[in-house]
Amino acid sequence: MQPLPQPPQPHFAPPYPLQEHFAGRTSERQTLSEWWAFGDVPVLAVLGSAGMGKSALAWAWVQRDVLDIPLPGSVEEPPVVSQACRVAVSERPDGVLWWCFQEPKARFEAFLDEALAYLGGPELKPAEILSGHEKVEVLLTLLRERRYLLVLDALELELRGYAGLSVGGRGDTTLTDDARVDFRTCADVHAASFLRRAATSPLRSRLLLTGRVLPHELDGQAGVRRQRLKGLAPDDAVSFFQAQGVRGTKVQIRAACEAHGYHPLSLRLLAGLIVNDSSAPGAIAVAGKSRTASHRVPSKHRILAIAYDALPAASRELLSRLAAFRTALEYGTIESTCAALRGGGGLAGGLRRMLGHMRSWSRTPDVRECLNDLVRRGLLLFDQQRKRCELHPLVRRYAYRRLTDKPAVHDGLRAHLSAAMDDGADPLGRIQDLAPLIEFYYHTVRAGRYDEAFHVCHDRLLKPLLFRFRSYATCVGLLQILSPAGEGQLPRLAAPADQYWALNALASSFALCGQPQRAVAVFQRAVQMAERIKAPRDHAISLGNMAHQQLLLGELTAAELNLRAAIEFGRGLGDYEEALGQRELGQLLYYKGDFGACAEVHERTLRLTERCGNRQVECVLRTHSVMGALSRGNYEAALDEARGTHELSRQAFAGHGKFERDMIRAEWLLAAALLACAEQKPRDNGTLLDEAATHLRSALVRCRRVNLLEIEPDILLSVARWYRLRGDRPQACDNARAALGTAERCDFRLKQAEIHCLLARLALDSGDQAAGRRHAEAARERAWCDGPPNCYKLALEEAAGLRDEASVVRTSV
Repeated sequence: MQPLPQPPQPHFAPPYPLQEHFAGRTSERQTLSEWWAFGDVPVLAVLGSAGMGKSALAWAWVQRDVLDIPLPGSVEEPPVVSQACRVAVSERPDGVLWWCFQEPKARFEAFLDEALAYLGGPELKPAEILSGHEKVEVLLTLLRERRYLLVLDALELELRGYAGLSVGGRGDTTLTDDARVDFRTCADVHAASFLRRAATSPLRSRLLLTGRVLPHELDGQAGVRRQRLKGLAPDDAVSFFQAQGVRGTKVQIRAACEAHGYHPLSLRLLAGLIVNDSSAPGAIAVAGKSRTASHRVPSKHRILAIAYDALPAASRELLSRLAAFRTALEYGTIESTCAALRGGGGLAGGLRRMLGHMRSWSRTPDVRECLNDLVRRGLLLFDQQRKRCELHPLVRRYAYRRLTDKPAVHDGLRAHLSAAMDDGADPLGRIQDLAPLIEFYYHTVRAGRYDEAFHVCHDRLLKPLLFRFRSYATCVGLLQILSPAGEGQLPRLAAPADQYWALNALASSFALCGQPQRAVAVFQRAVQMAERIKAPRDHAISLGNMAHQQLLLGELTAAELNLRAAIEFGRGLGDYEEALGQRELGQLLYYKGDFGACAEVHERTLRLTERCGNRQVECVLRTHSVMGALSRGNYEAALDEARGTHELSRQAFAGHGKFERDMIRAEWLLAAALLACAEQKPRDNGTLLDEAATHLRSALVRCRRVNLLEIEPDILLSVARWYRLRGDRPQACDNARAALGTAERCDFRLKQAEIHCLLARLALDSGDQAAGRRHAEAARERAWCDGPPNCYKLALEEAAGLRDEASVVRTSV
């Protein structure tokens, strides 16, 4: 691995393969330069539909206008235009990091490591920073200290709606408003935190984002500016066509371009079609053919369909096979592979088969000429610096759809990757080290070898992704493609037991990602599968897991029905299985305010736990005891129980070791009990608050180290209460809002009720009755759930009291 350049030298990861004859975009470049030099907004998002030229614009601006680097192949422009766009030498950044999320390895975890290594210098070791949250904090500190430019290209691939292993992105035109927000939410919690914090922090550095949509986390942020990218200016389109070699008057060229909305990718394909026309190459009259495509082809794909159909058969077949790759491909690899397909020798079997048998290659055409033809037509991007061929996502998606023998092509790719991997090695130091295995898994699935792929996922991928790298969104992507007909269908696996396992793993991954609604939907299918295969233990576990997610969502009626069903299954299996369901039922009864029934369930669960000898379940039960004592106002008893629970959580349980989740929860609840006692003793609470701070700090660091989204809002809410007791209202509000951001992102409605109650109290403390009433109303709505008695009773009563307090008219004497 080559060492990274250090600022002020720029770092491009990787360089963007700009196609020839980039033209114009003068006003857009001027806007970017003014934002960089004079703007006070730290984040600028260049948004536009696929193929609108967002990446090309950003790359051309960085190279030509920011760094004053020549842009090979671009259309020459007058000096006065260049000068208007140019960033002054005195305003140039202290360093530039270009990061493109199109690369399969270029996930947000990898971006954090690369950014820290580049900006932090050799002395900063990202691998030694254990949590993603800490990495975000360090990176933001670096961005506050110096004036760097970070370009995050194709950022939509880090959003839930676009993340995954499919070829090409998804569209969002048919989504409801609620679904559209979820679609735009960051798949990675650290990406969400970084973007939100960058937009609200006083950064000296600047972030330029390109993407199809704005991440939901940036909605309404004052530190974000949007620039909606439209088609090329008419004069720029004319310059581009002329540079491409198209002959015609300006009026004719404009008319041809206007028919395609001046869409940059469409214009490049149209120019390639014109210049390479067999009957009248270069004549603008050829553009008339673009209006004769079948009306069955969507309008945005019409020029793609024409350009594809105009290719010689060999080039058409080659393009579709190249589209099966999710990654860019070395030019030499393509050439040698095709040579082996023609000549029948000279290449390993797996690699030789990776493009499949190409019927149209019987006359052994020149592969170099075929590839060059695709480049000339704008259908293939050639990265001159790295000698790699890439496809625009729109072209890749369309060409892949036209591939007729997908399983055979993917089987060849799978065979090639299998030969290149060492199955016995475990070299995992970074999540990027799993990329070859993930590619192998992907092509195994696309080859129709679902059962083989499942075993790769089960045996080699999920464990490191879940427990070492905490990359839950990646797990979702891996498991989703086992159901090619859609998330609502069963995985395409032969064994029903494997189908159940895959469903349960997918639902659990959704839960860990903070997507309880999608988790519930998949758990429902897992429950049905467990019932079908007559697996009562799996049935009980999935019912309990589903009920837990419903509890977070405030669906208390459904959660109780499922928990009681899980308990019935558990009674026929053993004390441990029943104890699991009873434990969760006690938590639900606590929320409902039925403390008598909650105590009875708690006692029964303790007896079951003692009989089965499972101390870990006892540890969880004791956390419920702490919460019950706090809710009843028995703060001293809660503190005693919390100390015992904390001690128990630090023990290693036989056959299991220590449970990080239990330790985090115990740290948080001990702090919560200390805060409750401190609130009772305002004159003598210093020692209590100091001890609470220690446990809150430990809980939050541990929680963020393992991405435990479910508990993070609770800890942040306790931190907010700690600051309120210290008299620091601004910090209390900041932490409460941070807790609310996570709770809203994950749709944890019961947690939202608690947070809004505190925000209402903080607002009333400062005399802001309008804000207090607004938060009290929000808390009441969240706590209502299914309506009494299936509501969050304590929060509902607190919200009602706060609303009444906010409604009192204050008079001055």
